[in-house]
Amino acid sequence: MRFRRWLTYPLTVNYGFSLLAFIAGIALTAVAWQWSLDNQTAIERVQFRQAARQAADVLGDRFGGYSTLVRSGQALFASSNHVEETEWQKFVRELALDENYPAVVAFDYLARVSDADLAAYEKRVQRKQSSFKLHDIDSRAMHCILQYEAPLRLNSPGPGGDACAWPKLAAMIEETIATGGIALSEKVKLNTRPLQDSTGVIVTGPIYGGAGTDISSLPTGWVSAVLSVKRLLVGLMPTESNIHLSVFGRSAGKQQLLWSTSGAHRYHCTQPLLGTPCLAMTVPLALPGRSWTLVFQQPGMVALGAWKVAAAGLVISILLGLTFLRWGRVRSRALALATEMTSALRQSENLLSSVTNNIFEGIYRGTPDQGLVYINKSLATMFGYRDVDEMRSVSGAILYADPRRRDELRELLQKNGYYRGEEVEFVRRDGSHFIGVNNALAVYDDHGRMLYWDGAISDITARKAVEERVWYLARYDSLTGLANRASFRERVRQEINRAARGGGQVAILFLDLDRFKTVNDYLGHNAGDKLLKAVSQRIQACLGRDDIASRQGGDEFLILLADVGGPAEVTKAAEVMLHAVAGGYTIDAHDITVTPSIGISMYPAHGDTVEALIRNADAAMYHAKARGRYNSQLFTPELDADRQLRVGLENDLREALNQNQFMLHYQPQVELATGRIVGTEALLRWRHPEKGMISPAEFIPVAEQSGLIVPIGEWVLREACRQNREWQLDGLPIVPVAVNISAVQFLRRTLDQTILEALSAASLEPRYLELELTETVVMRDIDRTVEVLNKLQSAGIHFAIDDFGTGYSSLSYLRCFKINKLKIDQSFVRELTNNPDDVAIIDAIIGLARNFRLRVLAEGVETAEQLEFLREHACDDIQGYYFSRPVAADAFARLLQTETLSPASAAVVS
Repeated sequence: MRFRRWLTYPLTVNYGFSLLAFIAGIALTAVAWQWSLDNQTAIERVQFRQAARQAADVLGDRFGGYSTLVRSGQALFASSNHVEETEWQKFVRELALDENYPAVVAFDYLARVSDADLAAYEKRVQRKQSSFKLHDIDSRAMHCILQYEAPLRLNSPGPGGDACAWPKLAAMIEETIATGGIALSEKVKLNTRPLQDSTGVIVTGPIYGGAGTDISSLPTGWVSAVLSVKRLLVGLMPTESNIHLSVFGRSAGKQQLLWSTSGAHRYHCTQPLLGTPCLAMTVPLALPGRSWTLVFQQPGMVALGAWKVAAAGLVISILLGLTFLRWGRVRSRALALATEMTSALRQSENLLSSVTNNIFEGIYRGTPDQGLVYINKSLATMFGYRDVDEMRSVSGAILYADPRRRDELRELLQKNGYYRGEEVEFVRRDGSHFIGVNNALAVYDDHGRMLYWDGAISDITARKAVEERVWYLARYDSLTGLANRASFRERVRQEINRAARGGGQVAILFLDLDRFKTVNDYLGHNAGDKLLKAVSQRIQACLGRDDIASRQGGDEFLILLADVGGPAEVTKAAEVMLHAVAGGYTIDAHDITVTPSIGISMYPAHGDTVEALIRNADAAMYHAKARGRYNSQLFTPELDADRQLRVGLENDLREALNQNQFMLHYQPQVELATGRIVGTEALLRWRHPEKGMISPAEFIPVAEQSGLIVPIGEWVLREACRQNREWQLDGLPIVPVAVNISAVQFLRRTLDQTILEALSAASLEPRYLELELTETVVMRDIDRTVEVLNKLQSAGIHFAIDDFGTGYSSLSYLRCFKINKLKIDQSFVRELTNNPDDVAIIDAIIGLARNFRLRVLAEGVETAEQLEFLREHACDDIQGYYFSRPVAADAFARLLQTETLSPASAAVVS
């Protein structure tokens, strides 16, 4: 018995020690497994939170950029009373949306239009945008019409739609009206290829007329940026990350999914068995008038390192249990497994290093004693080094353009333990500079001593450049580089305040180029822009140190002369500028001569506000034009009354065109030999609802100065053709109708198209239309005149020279122009029985016409003596009160029914 107990004792001890070793190994393995799992979880959590915060910050910065984009559009409209479509398209092209604002699907301008003004608004816009047409309009108090869209989108409703008819957009627009600020819409479905049926949002800002407008009034329109949510969020998360992002917005009190990496459904995190836990982080994002919630989720990951540790520990425990039996083999396997465990830990470290080296921000760690102890690859690249080792070898590798800024940041870190969002100008290795945002956070030991600080630097140089460009466009004219309307008015306001305190004087010069439209019409807008740049340079050369010039739009310039001595000094300065701007320019191999007209107003004599001084300088400028152009005029109170009368008449003309207040009267042209009516001249008349009939001599000059003569002249053409065709359809004798073409109309390159469209719309044969041109018009540009006359005469249209003998022409050019008729001006006919010179002139004109085989018509025939004289001198046709005054269309129809026209028959019909 004793022998057996002794025999089994060593075996029991060995098994006991083996069991104890195995249990101890299992315990240590559990601790090591938990430590490895916790370590991997901590690493993943740090990476996850850092990536989530970085994505939220980047998204916030992006929305800040798109809000700045909308503000730039607001600034453009605030700096101008009216922005043309070409200006809007040019402005958007300069913003380089694809490069600087990739999420923008479209950048639009919406005009606020009341229900009563819809028809007038559509006609007004169509004069500039012929393809513009309102659509999908229902009755409501206020409409938000999409007027400009850039870039033009495929499969888009296009300009003319009413954004206020869409509930989500209407709610956003109401918010901008209530707050006066920028608002963000709920999610909308994009209907534009290739983003059709994807989610989008709209950032909108109101426009309040011009600078200084009170925002309590209704906006005149809105600037809207349509954003693709998918493009807005692209690149937020590193491509190698396994983080899922869901974006929620609140609508009608409920959370609404805007976008998710898992598509249209919410993402549900999955966690593997005994792996790292799912990570989730919710970040609220405050946006203009709305808040989003960003939900970041990362699924649990299989803890390979921990499982390797567990497996290794289990094996080690078993081996430890067999130590006493097979020590050598256990030892070698334990070393191999220890090596494998070390490799697993190294892989975890490499994963963390890969993440920190592949993010966009430069990351560093600094200590009070050793300086930089860690930098990532992005930081080295940012400062111009080939790799991390090269940057680490350089003492003071992070260079500040201003060394004092480094000291300031260190003081902030010592005082607060952190600094955030500090913009710093850094110096790269090659000496170039860049702007970065620097953030840092200090880490302390248990005794409050700083151990180290972790920091991150983001390069924002490109973003700052875009912001500076937007700021420049908001204050300066993009074409000439002069101050724009808003900045000029602010500077004038400052000078007025300074003059008021010191008893000084300020002058405003309103400079307008004479007949600038001729350059645009003949040479194109590109040449016109180059001329405006050259003029701006000459204006700037005349300015003093404290003076400033601004382009107000088109060919209008405002000049501020600060701290002037008196009217004599200002008038002298204006004369210097007159002669400097006038003269020859060479534009695209063309020699161009332009002259300016200048109006002058002074503070405090002519007004104490910016608006009053500009308005009075404008009135003085128009007076200068009325005095023959190329001169300067100082404002007087009488000019203000004339300006108000002219502005009122111009507004009435616009209303008359919209309300069909114009009418045509017709004066017969009678063949002298037979007394038959052989033609008629269409004469414009205006019956004002309150002032009655207004003389053409009163409103035609205003129409020509304002440019309204173009739409008025087009109406006259269409109406004259329509009425003549109606007489023909009624069976009346067929005669041509003569229509006067103004100089402004003749300069337009679309004149021939307008005339042919009027004939086509009335179904009138071209031979029954006669166009009357003055000598001044036809001689202004010989080549242009020949081109137009040949084109229209080839279609069958006849031409007459009106008021012949009163202009300036070379008679040799009559052979170049295909003219059918000469009209003797009534000033020669009126005095022919008393003035021998007029008799000689008429005789010469008739003889000249005979030589050129032209027909002759004498205007203003009122007496039998004048009639007999013209008959004796073989004049072909006459026109005047002797036979008939200009009469309405129905009265002229009765005249056509008479076989021959006599003074008595005309009087009866009239």
